[in-house]
Amino acid sequence: MALSKDLIEKLVEPSGADPRMIAWILNSALASFGVRFPEDDVEVLAVFFEKAYKRKLHDSVKTKLNAYRAILTSDLPYEHWHVFEKVVCSLVDGFVDVEHVQPPSDVELVIGGYVIVRDGKANLGREVKQYVKTVWHKHHGYSVLHPVIAQLLKEKIVGKHRIVNELAKRFEQDPSIEPKTEEESQAARLARLNILLDHFVREGEIPLSFVSP
Repeated sequence: MALSKDLIEKLVEPSGADPRMIAWILNSALASFGVRFPEDDVEVLAVFFEKAYKRKLHDSVKTKLNAYRAILTSDLPYEHWHVFEKVVCSLVDGFVDVEHVQPPSDVELVIGGYVIVRDGKANLGREVKQYVKTVWHKHHGYSVLHPVIAQLLKEKIVGKHRIVNELAKRFEQDPSIEPKTEEESQAARLARLNILLDHFVREGEIPLSFVSP
């Protein structure tokens, strides 16, 4: 399949593109070579891509694809918090700071979590569930669950969680509204995440500037 220059650029430059789309582009590019993601190792696919197109898969693209391959083919991201952390930090932009390990941003956790719920097993073990709760509530300071986080944890949006999520719709419609209470502040933060997630779902990517703080 002949690919447009724009699609090839998704493989050779960093982006906040959906890993499922990246995988589709790469499989389309290599359809005639008898190799395929996720069955074949990403480094093998990178060699074939370079031979065919005289360009290299960007390191961030390889990292993103390895993270995506992990949620499709391995149980490790669902059982061990440190594996989950590396994977969810890589699914959106493919960048992981191995020297200064830090939890995923709230954007990475929600959009990466969305990809895991959509395409992976989304059946987290106790250790990973506790990690998600700690990062969400203690590190990022959310007192209520975002729907994607609730799906990851297999918890229901009820009570205060439901009220604040309903309130978030108001801030989605008009992000210029100034929150006046703690509940409104939480709702405004959830609204921002919803806007970014909707853009990711609709456009297949988000700008890199929104991924990490």
